[in-house]
Amino acid sequence: MIQSLLNTLLNEQKIPELIPSLETSFLIISSGNYRSNETSRLVILVFQNTKLSLIIKLYKSNNSKIYNEYEQQKSFYDIFPNLIAKPLLCEEINGFNILIEKPIEGKNFNRYLYDNLSKNSINHSLKLVLNFHKKLNSNLELSNSKYLIDEVSRILETFSENFSLSSFDIKFIQQCKSIFLKNFKEKTIFQRYSNHDFISRNFIIKDQQIILVDFEFTKKTSLYFFEWFQFFKYNWPFLNDYMHDIFISKIQDPFFCLALQEFSKYRKNNKFIISCRLIFEIQEFVKQFTVFSIGSKQILKKDMRFLLNDLQLRFKNQNESNIISDISNTEAKLFNQKFDKLTAYKKTYERNFLKNSLKDKDKVILGLENSLKETKSYLENSVKDYQYQIEQINHTKIMRLLRIIDKIQGKTSN
Repeated sequence: MIQSLLNTLLNEQKIPELIPSLETSFLIISSGNYRSNETSRLVILVFQNTKLSLIIKLYKSNNSKIYNEYEQQKSFYDIFPNLIAKPLLCEEINGFNILIEKPIEGKNFNRYLYDNLSKNSINHSLKLVLNFHKKLNSNLELSNSKYLIDEVSRILETFSENFSLSSFDIKFIQQCKSIFLKNFKEKTIFQRYSNHDFISRNFIIKDQQIILVDFEFTKKTSLYFFEWFQFFKYNWPFLNDYMHDIFISKIQDPFFCLALQEFSKYRKNNKFIISCRLIFEIQEFVKQFTVFSIGSKQILKKDMRFLLNDLQLRFKNQNESNIISDISNTEAKLFNQKFDKLTAYKKTYERNFLKNSLKDKDKVILGLENSLKETKSYLENSVKDYQYQIEQINHTKIMRLLRIIDKIQGKTSN
């Protein structure tokens, strides 16, 4: 299947980046078992002379949602061509709906940090992300309070349709919604595109520049500031503590500060912060619920129940635990106690990377073997077709010859 896709792309020369004269191979990466059959995806890395040349994405179920992803990514790219991966093509090839994008050279944020583990690399990496986010926010579109209210209401409504809520839950959510929206009552509302997956592994770093990848959930939103909640939620907690001490007094973005505080040891039981956390987590739940398998949805619901209970307790208990920022202490903990863990994690990562590299090598070999098998099958079928055509031609010639002989014999007998 994959080889025939590549053959079509090569033969029809749909993608200039794909050169017919070069040796072509591929590696298939499948999404995890946490996804439903309808939303499971394949990512195909296409190599030419061992260099990554293309990335092909498709749903295993041949889901046409891939077209919406392409259109959203293209619109995003048209606004920020230097910040996100470039989409090249999206159409039906050999009966499969595929999206093709240009690969980005470099290391993802996590790998970059592993390979350059130091205080300077932590500071430098976060500054790169901050500058990246600032560039995204340099092109905001004017929106209005109605759009924001409608967006929040849709998220909460979808959540209530898929999660069992008690009367206490409903009251709590409505309180948080009211507190959250009240904060924007006298403020100008903006919107912009967000990939809704603003996490460290989706950043590729090269030459002191960051490029964002993964646009399955991309859309315009007035809740773009929740990107910081995503970023710090899926970051290392002890790194968040250190980043808090380094950056919290230097950054003017209020949601950067709120998110970093919420996902560090410095979190507070402030009602607005709790309201932000709740709406963010509900938005994450709704997003994940659309792609998760039945089993994964049950785990998601269990985790959400635990979080809801925790947030309600924090909402009622407004006693603040005043932890004083002490950068020397945090730094000591990070680079004395935690550095060993980070280093061990890095070594484990490197060992796993080597193991996976060997597995990937096997996958590439398997991909090449499959390519050869498909090519062999194609040639065998072509030879059979050719032989059949020759047989048909010979049969036609013989029939014509027999008719000519019959005519000659008829004339002779007369």
